[in-house]
Parts: sequence; C-alpha cells; structure tokens
Amino acid sequence: MIDLPAMVRNERDLIAMMLADEDCVLKLKRFPKPEWFINSDHRKICIAIEKLDTLDILKIQKLANIKPSVIADIMFDTPVSMNPDSYVDEIFRGFVARKIYDLPALWEKQDPMSDDFIPGVMANFESIQAINLGIQELISGGDAIDKWAVRLDAKMSGTIRPIPTNIPSLDKILGGGLHRGDVMTVGGRPGSGKSALLKTILVQMLRQSAPPKIAIFSCEMSSDEYMDRMVSEWTGIDGMKIIEALNLTDRDLDKIHEMVLHIHSIKDRFTFNAIQEQTKNDIKRLSKASKLKMSGLDLIIIDHLHLIKSHNHKLDERIRLTEITSDIKRLAQSSDCAILLASQLNCRAGEKPGLGSLKSSSSIEEDSNVVVLLHRPGLTDTHVDGTITELLIRKNRHGPNPVDLNLYFDESLTSFREIE
Repeated sequence: MIDLPAMVRNERDLIAMMLADEDCVLKLKRFPKPEWFINSDHRKICIAIEKLDTLDILKIQKLANIKPSVIADIMFDTPVSMNPDSYVDEIFRGFVARKIYDLPALWEKQDPMSDDFIPGVMANFESIQAINLGIQELISGGDAIDKWAVRLDAKMSGTIRPIPTNIPSLDKILGGGLHRGDVMTVGGRPGSGKSALLKTILVQMLRQSAPPKIAIFSCEMSSDEYMDRMVSEWTGIDGMKIIEALNLTDRDLDKIHEMVLHIHSIKDRFTFNAIQEQTKNDIKRLSKASKLKMSGLDLIIIDHLHLIKSHNHKLDERIRLTEITSDIKRLAQSSDCAILLASQLNCRAGEKPGLGSLKSSSSIEEDSNVVVLLHRPGLTDTHVDGTITELLIRKNRHGPNPVDLNLYFDESLTSFREIE
C-alpha cells in the first residue's frame, strides 16, 4: 500500500533541512528532481533552491511564489539528521513506487486483446527501469556530439575561450590559458613562491580593462595583507615600503592612486573571503555567493589546499585531502570555471620535486588537470642564480608534458615575469 502522508512528510523534512542549512544542499550526492515530489509547494521550493546561488529565504519565497507562512511552518519543525541523502533516496523510491502503483489503473483503460497492449506494458516497465537505473541521466552519443559541436562553435566565435594567465610561455603550454572546469595545482615548498605565482597571475589578469570574474580564497592572509602584495607588484614599489607605509615618495603615491582608480573601475570583478579558517563547504558556499555578487564566475583562486579545514577533525589527513580535492574538482565542473590551487610539497630542501612530492595524497594529482611544481635551486645552492624559478609542468591535459619553464622572481615585489 502506498503511504502518501509518509512520503509527503519525507519531502517536508528534506526541504526543512535544505532551508535551514546551505551545507545540507552542498553535501547532497544528488539533488532531488521536481517530479519526485507529491506536494506542489515542496516542488516549487526545491526548484527555487536549485536556481539560486546562495541560500536566501526571502528570494526562495518570491521565486517559488508561495506564502511566507508556508516556509515558516516547514522550517519550524526541522528534523535533526546527519544524513539528508537518506531522505532523497526515500523520496526517489516513493516516486518510483507511485509510478508502478499507477500502472494497473492505466492498463484497465486499455483493451488487453489489442496488438498494442503487450508492447505498451513492456514499454511501461522499461520506462520504470530506466528511471530506477538512472538511464534518463545518461547522454546518448548523438546528444554528446551535438553538445560538443555547440561548444566548438562557442570556442570558434570566442564566446568560450581559455582564461590567459598572461605569462606567455605558460599560456602556450596550457593551450591558451586556464580552462573552465579544470583544476590547475601549483605545488611548492614553503618559501618557493607558490602564493606569489598565484598572485602574479591575479595581478596580470586584473590589469585588463575587462578582467575575468575571480573569487580569491586565501587561507593565510587577510584581504589587507594580500592587497599589500598586489599593490607592490602592480606599482613596482618595494613590498616592505608598502607594508611599513614609510618613505613613500610622491611618485609612489601617484602609482598607488592610479592602481586604486583602476581597481575601482573593475571593483565588481573580484572578491576576497572575509573569513580565514575555511572548510571545503565554506569555499563552495562563498563561491556561489561570489558568482551571485559578480553575476558570473570565471576563476577561483585557493591558497592553499593544506590549510582548508575539515568539519570532521578525526579524519586521517590522506582521507581529508581526498575529500577536499574531489569537492574542488566538482566545484570547477559545476560552476563551469577554472580553479587555481596552491599545494604544499613534501620533499627535501634543494631536491627537484616530482608528482610524488605532492604532500599527503595522490588525489591531488588525480583531481588536477594541470600540475605545476616550483623549484628554486638558488634557495639552497649559492652557486645558482637565486632569481630563477623553474616551473616544472608534470601533468597537462591540454598540451605537451613534461615541460620545464624558467621565470624570473623578484623577491622585493614577490612577483614573477618572463626572462627576457
């Protein structure tokens, strides 16, 4: 017997959890489809939640076009559950069960002796099987090639194109720059310049009149500290003068003023996180918020992987990083943006790093489309030019691999540039 009240209660409980905690929505293994719901209000709220980039009860209420009291009543008795996926599974099973339960009534209206009856019954069962196995979520070869052709046209017209790092030698290797849906990991030992390289790429992008839309997550530095380094590189003023705010000349102040004017002209093209200790769910949530604030998102910069916190402090480091890199990869794909990720390396000082040097987890390599490892021999060998940094491309899905590039590093500006 179909227990409709129990099914509606499951819907209500899931909607209540989703409204109460945005992390619940982000953690779901699969988002419920509108047709799975019996109650029309639950269906409308589900559609509204999926459409919005951040949890906003007022916007959900307006988009769903339902009374505020309906949402208030649902949220009033939010269940305590650590596994919202179980509710999604129950709602899906209820949907399939109703489909099966309705079949006899459908068959009673048909002539069992007609030529179409048995093929129709078989088609009904095949339809149920397709729903249950998720076949409707697969893309056929024809649909796939059509989707690819549309994307090819967009690339040819310039609607879709890589995001240049504006480091010409690196862009050439990457097939034009950073690609949407991709994760590029920059690995380095402490002090090797991985944060500086990410910042150099950011500054070069922001110098443009219409830069990409970028969300910046720094787990080490506040926005003020990050801006100190950006201003130093942008203006060419020694970083210590910027930090101390001493001995700044009129020319220095003019350069800073010019940068301030430019940043104001593109102020809606990049965002900083306002919290330091971030979890993977914070990054997903705030990325959605950034996309909403900027009306789009092209690039996420995360500095760095090993400082991202976990909700579960008991997790083994390898398992924790595997979960985080997997979520970061899914975030790049679901947001259709590129992600630039810094990571620590686990190798001895002076040792040339390889993919095995990525600290604590092989998932960093597996979930990255591009891996660039930094090596500065001059940090440990006084006979080597300390201004030269080797960029070791050791994974590259868009071009040649392996490739070694050399960049000049200006320590006073913490900036990289091509060697002329």
